[in-house]
Amino acid sequence: MASAPGNSLETEVCIAGAGPAGLALASSLASAGKHVVLLESGEDTPEHPDPLGEGDVTGEGLDSLVRSRRRGLGGTALSWNTELGGRPAARYIALDPIDFEPRAWVPHSGWPIRAPELAPWNDRAHDLAGLGAMAGREEYVVGLASSFTNALPAALRGHATVQVHTGTTVTRIVLGAQGDRVDRLEWSSRNGERGEVRAARFVLAMGAVENPRQLLLAGIDSAWVGRGFMEHPRDWSLRLVDPTRRLAQREEFYEVRPSGDTRGQWGRVSITEADLRRLQMLNASATIFPSFEHWIRMRGPLRRLLGKPRSRVFKVAIHLEQAPDRENRVTLSSRTDRFGTPLPRLTWRWTDLDEASRVKARRLIRERLEQERFGRVEEREQPNPDPNAHHHSGTTRMGATPDEGVVDRNCRVFGVENLYIAGASVFPTSGFANPTLTILALSLRLGDYLVRGES
Repeated sequence: MASAPGNSLETEVCIAGAGPAGLALASSLASAGKHVVLLESGEDTPEHPDPLGEGDVTGEGLDSLVRSRRRGLGGTALSWNTELGGRPAARYIALDPIDFEPRAWVPHSGWPIRAPELAPWNDRAHDLAGLGAMAGREEYVVGLASSFTNALPAALRGHATVQVHTGTTVTRIVLGAQGDRVDRLEWSSRNGERGEVRAARFVLAMGAVENPRQLLLAGIDSAWVGRGFMEHPRDWSLRLVDPTRRLAQREEFYEVRPSGDTRGQWGRVSITEADLRRLQMLNASATIFPSFEHWIRMRGPLRRLLGKPRSRVFKVAIHLEQAPDRENRVTLSSRTDRFGTPLPRLTWRWTDLDEASRVKARRLIRERLEQERFGRVEEREQPNPDPNAHHHSGTTRMGATPDEGVVDRNCRVFGVENLYIAGASVFPTSGFANPTLTILALSLRLGDYLVRGES
């Protein structure tokens, strides 16, 4: 479908947001020959921090929205801070099957789909991110950010049926007269230029703060719009001191190990599903890594010969699931951005269920490390978790009915027949896992759904 002249564009699918979710969806649609307009608020050389990322935040220890979000091709991949061969990367792992299930001890838990339904798209997501085969459940796969900051944007810009527009910020979703269809998206550039996109279908892929903000601005409100915001807080209260030869022998497993040019693996300390059920706790996992402040300065071959670990102290990072809570939510601020649009307001809290699970996770991880005889485990006081993994999720959750969520099992907004949402904002619960793999799988699944022409 050809574009209309000037600043009015027409296409089959309009995607707002060019982070991993939007890029994966655009790639899937392009491979099927669909015409796509991809709008990205960030410029080709993105600012950071970007003033357009501002908003109001209420929540102890939570970063500002301008620090925790990124605009630009690649989205949050622009901020990934794991290293693989000196290059920015991130950890990938699928959600556990229990994460999809209703859990009696977790209010509002349960997805309308189950883990096996996503398996085919998990495999494709690995290919898209350049990860190769999936690792075992005790390991993360590590992949380069450049898959999303460079390779995919370049491929899409060179594709005959895709138009990529940077520096175009969505300012308004305009509904038709009946309110059950999107008529157009309106956008503005930073230099004052304005335009619109008309499409058969629209997809919001702008993250768990911006997606609900746009729905609220359009008057699309329901029981769950903006609610159920979740992070992946971290607990740093444990550390290993006086590490043993046993840890030295296993040390490589718990480090990022390159496997080819574009991938690596990283071992973790897991919690069993049986323990999650027995203790009625939220999901959690841990990684351990040497402390550079206590580095043992010895050549690698000699250290391995003597059975010495890299450091005298190893940090333990416990990655925590947060339960969906209706009071953790995105609303609209009384302040406005440069386009006169109300900014988002994020309210966040750490609940009693979250804290009880943190205590249980810490105990289980400590017991596992002591059983492994890796060294002496010390526990230091950490009154509050670190809430700044910048893994925003929830707020437009998937549900079986409008009373249970904002989108259906195919990511379509209830009551708006041609509006869909991609990304972690559709997660009803988030497990401990970095969200990227599941984001990609859901985006590829949505792409297949749209290609089939479902409505």
